[in-house]
Amino acid sequence: KLRLRWLKPCRAQPPVGRRRTMVACPNGCPAGGCPAEAKFGRPWAAVERFEKVPSRSQYLAHALQRQPFAVAPGCAVHFGWPAADGRLARAEYWRDHPGTLARQDEEDAALASHSDFLRTSMTCVSGREALRVLCQREASRSAGAASPVDGDSLYLTAWEYDPPQKLEGQEGDSATASAPHAVPRLAHDVRGGVPLMPCLLNESPCGGLFPPTTPPPEGMQSLSKLLRWIYVGECGSVCPTHIDPLATHAWMWLAAGEKQWRLMQLPEGSLDPADADAHTNFPDLFDCAAIAASALPGAVLTYCSLQSGELLFVPSLVAHAVRNTGPGLTLAVSHNFLDVTCLPEALQALCTALRLLRAVEGRGDGGGAEPLQALAEKEKIEGRCSREAALEDVSERLDAPLFALLSIALVAPPPAAAAAVVAALSPDQPLSPWSAQRRPQQHPSEEPLLHEWQQQPQQPPWQDEPQSLPNEAWHHQQLQQQQLQQQQLQQ
Repeated sequence: KLRLRWLKPCRAQPPVGRRRTMVACPNGCPAGGCPAEAKFGRPWAAVERFEKVPSRSQYLAHALQRQPFAVAPGCAVHFGWPAADGRLARAEYWRDHPGTLARQDEEDAALASHSDFLRTSMTCVSGREALRVLCQREASRSAGAASPVDGDSLYLTAWEYDPPQKLEGQEGDSATASAPHAVPRLAHDVRGGVPLMPCLLNESPCGGLFPPTTPPPEGMQSLSKLLRWIYVGECGSVCPTHIDPLATHAWMWLAAGEKQWRLMQLPEGSLDPADADAHTNFPDLFDCAAIAASALPGAVLTYCSLQSGELLFVPSLVAHAVRNTGPGLTLAVSHNFLDVTCLPEALQALCTALRLLRAVEGRGDGGGAEPLQALAEKEKIEGRCSREAALEDVSERLDAPLFALLSIALVAPPPAAAAAVVAALSPDQPLSPWSAQRRPQQHPSEEPLLHEWQQQPQQPPWQDEPQSLPNEAWHHQQLQQQQLQQQQLQQ
């Protein structure tokens, strides 16, 4: 007891280089009158900030606990990004980039209009056209002309800055192999992303879904590229409350402007990673009354004012809403990625999609959906749908990244990964990031799914029966166990 009492003040001190504070409601509620604070019994907390780039082990600790964090300006220099020179802070650079010009005929961008932080309309245009309109409005605003920029605020949201090669109109071209090197990409300005947050869908020195001697299938790399997005918005534009697709983590680096973030961490198991419409039930996180009116017990609310040059990590299955509040254009680059800490939820979503596909193919009703009956009649099938018809129906029920992962898995599933998925994801015991840490190796003959899990320390024999050992010996062995767990986390 004396030892624990002596350790308490030390644990209460914040670690060096990090800041996290409890403050008044960031949504403007009066002191002591925030409905969300009264509902959850805790105040809003500022997102933890690192003054320096965290280590890999620090990142893993936050990712496992689903805790967001921000990194102070200067991280781009630390990562060695060419964007550290400020080139991405100018929308004209994005507009005139060769990678943007190569796709100027493709209507692959969504340009949304907002009024008072509410979306009013959305149009599909090319990324080049969206950037041209935004640059023109910004130039008019800077020149003092009011009429051209009166009305709603515009927002170019989630435009792929590193699309797969076939999406650039180069399919069938004889120069396909050399095209990625011939046309510079915006992704080159960030050197592929944040080094301490590699994506398992790509080749990675930290390990991935595939052995080092086996390159990932083209479809997996394409899926990773489709989750790399840029955001360019005017003051007053907003991204409503949602969770990111495929149970992925995300990082966002703000090149210019200011973004207000509201995040809500829900209890484990309260969200279905495969539910594409789950975000429609979320309240507006900028409205504390709406938050309090929703039935979300146990939620943790955090907020962040992201400034130019800062990096934000958004954990998997953490609901968030974003507003652009900078005086000019707000420009940001992001990447949604899979790694060892969120892979169990992504595989759970994939298993749900597979079960849905099997149900659609086997029963021909898909749970009573009308479109499926029409497809079955079209295919002239009684009681069973073809794979093509079933996929067509399933594509309407899943979000695009999850459907892409399902399609890739059906075409070329990795044998070792498929065996591990079957072993790890039984209907009775879905895997979670917390249970993944404690999962014993029940199948030592199988190749592990992840290289990070190849060297799992065996469970100490004293863990199940600590009362059978003397007090001092048991405490000593518990300390050794904690050291082993710390080494495993660092690996």
